[in-house]
Amino acid sequence: MLIFIFLITIFCPATILADTTCPTCPTGGIWSSWTSTETCATTCGACSNITRTRTCLSDASTCPCVGATTSTAPCGTVACNFPRVSVNTTNCCTGSLMVYNNLYHCGPIDAAYSLSCCPTGGYWSEWTDYSSSTGQSPWTRTRKCISSNYGCPCTGVSSESKNVCPCTTPTLIASADTSCSSVVPAGYIPYNSDARPGFNGRPSICTAYTFIESSNALGSFLYMDSANLVKSMTAYIKPDGTCFTSEVSPADRITMSGQIGRLTFTCNLKTGYFQTSENVDFVKFAQFYKT
Repeated sequence: MLIFIFLITIFCPATILADTTCPTCPTGGIWSSWTSTETCATTCGACSNITRTRTCLSDASTCPCVGATTSTAPCGTVACNFPRVSVNTTNCCTGSLMVYNNLYHCGPIDAAYSLSCCPTGGYWSEWTDYSSSTGQSPWTRTRKCISSNYGCPCTGVSSESKNVCPCTTPTLIASADTSCSSVVPAGYIPYNSDARPGFNGRPSICTAYTFIESSNALGSFLYMDSANLVKSMTAYIKPDGTCFTSEVSPADRITMSGQIGRLTFTCNLKTGYFQTSENVDFVKFAQFYKT
């Protein structure tokens, strides 16, 4: 009967009532239980020590933990049935007798980790990045309930899948948009012709591409740089609204014909935005030409 009560106490924590005022980050964070790969040298009396470790479950959720990740603690803390002659005929090598989970132990025993309250919905880890085992759809991300072991169950799904690329398809910078005027040379404006589609996507493999002018047939797109290389001016608007420019050389694009080239972009599965060849996220793009 004592063993049964002990197991119930360890593996069936009491459910904490949901509390709408519970903080989004519990004081001290959320720790895992202490674990160790070592084998205790003795079986009773807290006569040996082991090194144990624990993990901060909430750290990835911008909720840091307070405390050490490694410690040394007595092991085999159940009191010996008979006095140990080597330690003055007592039942414990260290500590003193105490009742813990209806058994005599050599204490003090670390109090079991617990949460002071449980927010509505529980505590979830951050979503993982979207990924695919085949490199194409479906794209899946997961998260874990990090509070369920402490009597605080989570509500919601632990996995989400998409049959299309999880990155937001960029759009073209409008011709009248002046967001990049401070970084683009004077006299250059974004080219946004109805004759050119915006962004085309390949959702199964998470790439997007757009077309750019590779000649000056429709305007002054090309110029010679200081090394006498033919370049064209492109600009990108980041998710935070700032703009940056990039020069495109023939090697950076796939030539579709003598006048049209194609730029291809890849999805940043961590952020959910497409990115340039310099690994910079962006939401808008345009090729610029000189008026």
